[in-house]
Amino acid sequence: MRLSLKTDRFHHGEPVTGTLHLDETTGSCKALLLRLWWAARGPEVDTDELVVAAETLVASGTLSEGATYDFSISRPLHPLSHDGHLISVQWALTARIEWTADEPDTTVRVPLTVAPGHLPDRAKLAAVWTKAWNKHYRVSLFDRFWMLLKKQPLRLSNTTASPGELVQLSFDDRIVPHYWELVRIEEAARRRVVWTHRSGERTVYRWTVKARIVCEGQIPLLGEPNARRATVTIPPDITASLLLPTRRIRWEIRVSTIGQDLVAPLVILPG
Repeated sequence: MRLSLKTDRFHHGEPVTGTLHLDETTGSCKALLLRLWWAARGPEVDTDELVVAAETLVASGTLSEGATYDFSISRPLHPLSHDGHLISVQWALTARIEWTADEPDTTVRVPLTVAPGHLPDRAKLAAVWTKAWNKHYRVSLFDRFWMLLKKQPLRLSNTTASPGELVQLSFDDRIVPHYWELVRIEEAARRRVVWTHRSGERTVYRWTVKARIVCEGQIPLLGEPNARRATVTIPPDITASLLLPTRRIRWEIRVSTIGQDLVAPLVILPG
């Protein structure tokens, strides 16, 4: 009696398939059993055989010489095979014949390896992403970006301003603005030193962001003159923009419209 597997290396979740050959084994038996099991071995670990799956190929009857039995055991294979210094995880498939007479059972065993699941084909993934880029991103999104680049929904008369200066907002014909806000965004970083086994000691920064509306104003309705324009007066006591490794102060002009909010960055110069 011998066991022949489809392969000696099975991936996680893949069924164990093979054939049991009865070359010169004949006689009446109580059962012909298959067992898939694993065990942990090591200097301080020696577990019993933990049966994952068991199948009965023949319940009772007569075994014929040269008979073959195909099998497929569909069970999640876990844990994975491992061969280490302290612990090893070993998998095996055992076939056993229980005879009706007072004869010892006939047993055959074959080891197998349980490997991780199949890795994705990177060439196929790259081809799929390239196709998606050519079909959608490069055509549709690039055209949209170019359209917005040529005709921006929100435009500022100047991207830098000093305290007390006027900044004029102009909008696209498709935009229906409601009101504008001058927002101060302050970002601060807290320095922290962490230590890991891989990279050792390193410095990380955790940023906290606080946004505050400094001033706001309404935008005229569509029927009034200059409906597509608005003027923002920069307060005289405003804080200038700041860019440091651990502290930043940014300014934005936000305009509320129907369906979306428009944002334009603004640099405040020192007074």
